[in-house]
Amino acid sequence: MIFYDYHEDQSPIPELIKRLDVPLTRTELQVGDYVVSGAENIVVERKEAGDYVSSLKDGSLHTQLYELSTNYPYAILLVEGNVTHEL
Repeated sequence: MIFYDYHEDQSPIPELIKRLDVPLTRTELQVGDYVVSGAENIVVERKEAGDYVSSLKDGSLHTQLYELSTNYPYAILLVEGNVTHEL
């Protein structure tokens, strides 16, 4: 089962997951964008390249990564796009 945050509605990822016939539930997540539940809970934070660079610059990325790592046993940061174009 994969849970995804409603803020991800504009992302193509939920539709791609649905095509794989993986159970998917839209919800409000307090931390992260996707949670893969099962034997081990895995949280995924998805950032587009521009958002990633902005988060680095304003210092919020550190806090987000800390929250991910303290709330789940496994955390993944997924960066989409070309970060060098955003610098």
